[in-house]
Amino acid sequence: MEEYTILGVEQQVSHDTVIGKYAENILAMHKKKYGDRAAQAVIERAVKIYAESQKQVEDLSMNNNVLLVGKVQSGKTSNLEMLSAIAFDNGYNMLIIYGGYDNTLLEQTTGRFKKTFGIEDMGEHGKPILLSTAMPNELAALNDDILEELIEEEKPIIITAMKRPNALDKVNTALKKLDASKIKAYIIDDEGDQASLNTSKDKSADSSATYAQICEMKRLLREPLYFSVTATPHANIFLDDISELCPASAKLIEPGEGYCGGECYHMGDSDAIFPIDPDDTVVMDEGRMPDSLREALYHFILASVIIKYKGEEESTMIIHSYRNRDPHSLIYTMVNSFRDNLISQMADEEGKEIALRRFSDMYDKYFSEEVKEKYPFDTIKEDIPKVTKKVYVILKNSDGAATQGFEALKRHRIYVGGDLLQRGVTFENLLTTYYTRWAAQGNMDTNLQRARWFGYRRKYLDICKIFTTKEISEQYSVLTDVELELWEQFYDVQEGNLRIDEMIISADSTKQRPTRGNVVNVKKLYFKKNWMKQRQGVFDVNQISYNNAVVNQFLETLEFSKTTVGRTDDVTSALVAKTEPKQFAQLMDVMQGIFEHDPFDKVYLNKILNEESEINIIIMPDNDGKGRKRRFYSDNNVNNIHQGPDKTEVSVRKYNGDAAVVVDKQQINIQIHKIRPYKDGEEVEGCMQYMFAIFIPRAKKYYVRGDIE
Repeated sequence: MEEYTILGVEQQVSHDTVIGKYAENILAMHKKKYGDRAAQAVIERAVKIYAESQKQVEDLSMNNNVLLVGKVQSGKTSNLEMLSAIAFDNGYNMLIIYGGYDNTLLEQTTGRFKKTFGIEDMGEHGKPILLSTAMPNELAALNDDILEELIEEEKPIIITAMKRPNALDKVNTALKKLDASKIKAYIIDDEGDQASLNTSKDKSADSSATYAQICEMKRLLREPLYFSVTATPHANIFLDDISELCPASAKLIEPGEGYCGGECYHMGDSDAIFPIDPDDTVVMDEGRMPDSLREALYHFILASVIIKYKGEEESTMIIHSYRNRDPHSLIYTMVNSFRDNLISQMADEEGKEIALRRFSDMYDKYFSEEVKEKYPFDTIKEDIPKVTKKVYVILKNSDGAATQGFEALKRHRIYVGGDLLQRGVTFENLLTTYYTRWAAQGNMDTNLQRARWFGYRRKYLDICKIFTTKEISEQYSVLTDVELELWEQFYDVQEGNLRIDEMIISADSTKQRPTRGNVVNVKKLYFKKNWMKQRQGVFDVNQISYNNAVVNQFLETLEFSKTTVGRTDDVTSALVAKTEPKQFAQLMDVMQGIFEHDPFDKVYLNKILNEESEINIIIMPDNDGKGRKRRFYSDNNVNNIHQGPDKTEVSVRKYNGDAAVVVDKQQINIQIHKIRPYKDGEEVEGCMQYMFAIFIPRAKKYYVRGDIE
């Protein structure tokens, strides 16, 4: 058992994990970049993930797939770098990392790993070698002799691959030439919910191209350790066991200090959100710049000035309104003209004065009193013309190559684009976001990945702004709720209290689907604001005896009082007690033959129960202990456990029926009925039993794993 120190506290790592030269080098690098505390947190997390994954590899009852879940723009790469270093320190000699779906992401990933491991020269002593599908000749030259030499020199191999069939095929072609027995490999599938998964219609018979290449790679490497990394695991948790990428475990990559996610922007009152008119996209369609975009540009320039006073030299704005390329060019032209006109206007004193008055108005509108007090307009105004000249508009799509050169030298960047402005791309010092792209019936994971304003923004959060519609902002609040609920479930998965296939996604307030229908089969469960009544009875006398005993034991723990609810006179209708939801959840867990059947399901009922602080238990009248006579069919289903209202006119009715016996319509009400079953007009001897009806106060919609079709 290896001991190491985290923040001055000795920790023990099982599985004899070694902290060697690779991890130590990266730890020193992280300390310099992030500070001691953040760096130590990264190594602590990576060691834990590594040690637990090795136990999984050795457990022959489990596959080698690990789902690593982070948050959007939360710095997952630094954790993967450390995890890779620890793997190299502990005998792994090959890492294959899928570095994205396009060249931009592949270059980003390759560059980061090259820098992190200090790889300048392939022959450099004591350093890994890095190959990439962007360098096919070098990858193709890899053979057994070179592998032998690298093993002898203790030089691990890092292969970065674009996540496309042709690129992965190049890797597999190279692997086929190697002796797999000499390779101890692991795979990092970055953005593991994208492109990797099987999109074939008949998943039991066919494989889509990328998925097929990944599966072949795993076979060539003799089932390597496989890390699927994502901030949006909505698809991964619903993968059927038939998938070769179905995760056997899940681990959370906690964000570090200073992270700003959905809770920061979309829960409570946030000064960062500025609502715009939904019709502003129509204005852009007509070739005109809407006022909201114009003001967003003013905000960006002002914020870019202020961030210089905070010690930062660079700033970014993104404009994400359309997927199609044609509108991008139009917006690019509008924004570039706006910038050029501003520069021309401020070239003489009179024009400069007019422009600065407009900037002053925007400063008053978009910045807090605290910011204005700390950075008075009179102090910053002279920097506005200088910064405006250094603003560059970049068309971020396949048509924008001419605008994309020397990006590192462009200090203040405005990106205009669509898909290339979302998943995986990091925008340093993102101060202004103009976002109007939204599909009401889209996918949760896709839309969450577009939230590029998430990230480590705490240092300059006071000057950040997201210009978007009220509807979009509200929907991101829903997505944030979903994400928080998923994380709570992942904590339970880590602790062994919940299986991945039991995870659910609640979606009460949105038309969004969790993920793409061609990837996983997701079943939607809808609980109406109404009664759920037990339909199936129990006819095994041993089960009945057991169930009756545990219900009686449960009832003895409660204090009941009489109620007249449901009646118009003063006659007692039922006995009522309040209890904690977990008490009833425990009862459900131990009862037999009841809560496994429709309309009940223990997993989802537990979810509903956990959202309540207390519930009402209602004992319905039992005919002086004789039970309530109910008719059952041959399939053991009851006609209806509820008694209807008096068959008198409403004006003189004394009892409004069992459905009216609801103590508090804002809480869950659970009725317990003692039922005497009859079949074909005859009582079924020895089968008097407790049956349940549950009142749900609010409609609930859940997504769960569905069956493979």
